[in-house]
Amino acid sequence: MKWLLYGLVGVVGVVMLAVLVLLLLGGARGESRLQATVEIARPAPVVFDWITQPSRVQSWVGWLIEIRPLTPGEPRVGSREVWVMEDRNNNNRRMEIESEIIGLGKDRMLSARLVVPGGFQGTVTYGLEPMGQDRTRLQYVGDYQFEHWLARLLEPVISRSAQQKLEEDLARLKQLAEAQ
Repeated sequence: MKWLLYGLVGVVGVVMLAVLVLLLLGGARGESRLQATVEIARPAPVVFDWITQPSRVQSWVGWLIEIRPLTPGEPRVGSREVWVMEDRNNNNRRMEIESEIIGLGKDRMLSARLVVPGGFQGTVTYGLEPMGQDRTRLQYVGDYQFEHWLARLLEPVISRSAQQKLEEDLARLKQLAEAQ
């Protein structure tokens, strides 16, 4: 009986230590900033098409299985769409991300507000900087706030995984755009 009590105390201690470590790493803050930059050997108008045309976006954003436009026509401020993703880190659970363009500069910038009700919300900005005629620097900045208490606690782990996925996605974008 004594060993069972020691085992239970040990498990509780390990869980408390894990929670403490997550809190010290920034968990419970519930905020995350992702940033990445990639240079693509293509002109800015070509790269801009890769971040605004749904069929092209689907080819380089991992886990993205569908984009449902809610606003007809070309992308513009106020355009809305839903991204349907299968989260491979969460048993392929489907997640629908509502997106609304909040800033748009042709061939230079795209900003969007993202919302997953009950999950997270945030903003993303793709900035394009021409570097000569045939090169573009693409910079991604995403700021997110997690709503669920467990996601807020696990933010350091979630953010590390999301940063890795972002870098993989941008590498795929670079490869596809340059092969075009």
